[in-house]
Amino acid sequence: MIRKEPIYVEDMQVTYEEPTEEFKTFKIITGSLEEEMTKGFSTGALYFNAMLAK
Repeated sequence: MIRKEPIYVEDMQVTYEEPTEEFKTFKIITGSLEEEMTKGFSTGALYFNAMLAK
């Protein structure tokens, strides 16, 4: 279990399989620039508040 702000992992399962080579490439899709910046600033604020609390 991982509990370190902003990460909270309660359970994780890993399955290994032989590659099928069905997919030759992949693409990481993110939200809009505004959404990503908001998430980043929110995470930064959490860390900043944690630092101030210590």
